[in-house]
Amino acid sequence: MKQIHTNISNWHYLLLAIVLAMLVLASCDSLPLPADGEEADPDKIEINGPPEKPEPEKIDINGPPEKPEIEKIDINGPPEPPPGFTRKGIDDLGGIAKIPEDGSSLYFYLDGERVPLTLSLNWITIKFSTNDAAAQKKALDTLKPLAEVDRKSLVPGTDVYKLPLRSGISEQTLLANINLLRINTDLFTQVNPVFEINEFDAAMTNEFIVVYAAHMNPADIKVVNDSYGVSEKSELEEADGGYLLQYGPTSTFDALMLANLYFESGYAESAMPLFYSEAKQ
Repeated sequence: MKQIHTNISNWHYLLLAIVLAMLVLASCDSLPLPADGEEADPDKIEINGPPEKPEPEKIDINGPPEKPEIEKIDINGPPEPPPGFTRKGIDDLGGIAKIPEDGSSLYFYLDGERVPLTLSLNWITIKFSTNDAAAQKKALDTLKPLAEVDRKSLVPGTDVYKLPLRSGISEQTLLANINLLRINTDLFTQVNPVFEINEFDAAMTNEFIVVYAAHMNPADIKVVNDSYGVSEKSELEEADGGYLLQYGPTSTFDALMLANLYFESGYAESAMPLFYSEAKQ
């Protein structure tokens, strides 16, 4: 009986040892494994399981958004025309002949001597191409940035209107605007500057005075006048051999240009525009 009791006690201890070993193995399965080269800490037991893996960084495979393209502005003006073509200048746009913006053509001849003219920055003169009220209103609308159209007045004895300029206009700006307005022959037959001569404001119309050169016979005179759209209005008794000429709507020159052209071309011994002068206001 003693031997049996001893055997039972041994089996009892063996069974207890097996149960303990199984418990130890079960707990070891839940422990995190040490990293390579790192010793395991026997006292550290993670009861919450392994740590969560960090969320991987999101990568945009299309790259950053493109910046909107900025419109390119060519500060050097429009591109050059194709070879063989020429871009039209203001002189090619028709209408009344243009005044050089440097004012180099603003002079007249007195006793054969060239006299420079001084631009007035106070006035401009125009002549409408029609008596139609709607067309005249349209013409005046084009003048509003340059002149005070509500204060227009007729040059005495003519159908030419004189308008006060807006303040601050330079000579170059005035001539540039006159040249642009001269293109609109459907609105105007005259767009002219006014000049300061001594103490007067001198305005041009469509008339100029000539004394024909001695070599010009009536046939020559007719050919020249017809070629420039000019006709004789009257003979001037006070000027020996002088004539008052006027140009019509087919002419592309103003009175100052025509007077200088007749004199410089040798058609006339003297020639000058007929100025209508008023004392400066």
